[in-house]
Amino acid sequence: MNGWDVAITLPHIYQGLGITADGSGDYSKALEQFNYMIGPQYKWELNRFRFVAHVLYGRAQTRVREPGSTFTEPSDRQRVIALGGEVDVPVSDRFSIRAVQADYLAASAFGSNRNSFRFSTGLIVKFGKH
Repeated sequence: MNGWDVAITLPHIYQGLGITADGSGDYSKALEQFNYMIGPQYKWELNRFRFVAHVLYGRAQTRVREPGSTFTEPSDRQRVIALGGEVDVPVSDRFSIRAVQADYLAASAFGSNRNSFRFSTGLIVKFGKH
């Protein structure tokens, strides 16, 4: 499945511990899934790299993509848990490149388990003093 991922993070709550809210959408010809999650993260730096580990919990909506179907039918809402992390490479004080983000997503859809891996890359924009 292909898609998008957006996160908002408060990274410095206490000694590397922070909180992040994540939203994503994944699409294929037959299905689409939207994930909305929140949870703790821990960040540490080594040389020029920033490493982050997180555990996210939330809701997912999986929908069968058929001609004539709507956003709510046929669909299923369920819990979703994501375990993973990311590696960021700073470019400047405000911008970083996310070299890789890898997550294991555990969800269930239409009565069966739907466990998968999610990989992404992208641009990080920092707002504020940190």
